[in-house]
Amino acid sequence: MLYQWREFGNCKDLPRGLFFDYEKEEKRIVPDEAKTACQNCPVRSSCLEHALLHENFGYWANTTAGQRRKIRKDEGTTIKPVAGLFEREFMTLLAEIRA
Repeated sequence: MLYQWREFGNCKDLPRGLFFDYEKEEKRIVPDEAKTACQNCPVRSSCLEHALLHENFGYWANTTAGQRRKIRKDEGTTIKPVAGLFEREFMTLLAEIRA
């Protein structure tokens, strides 16, 4: 599963909106709770790898969407939309975030 590594992350029991709602605010300040969860997370490298490949929004592996755009630009990589077998899982996650 696309997000299977998340089961082992420090964020597993936190509301997913915590990592996305800050983008709706004018100042766009990442909540301290999200930053703390990412620090020393056992799956941070898997999270970052996933986020660099698939995530345009949200706070993943201690990076904002803007920081990941810069990393992609510096590395000459592009984002690959989530599709195929993972599309249903992604849509479920998106619905949970928006709820």
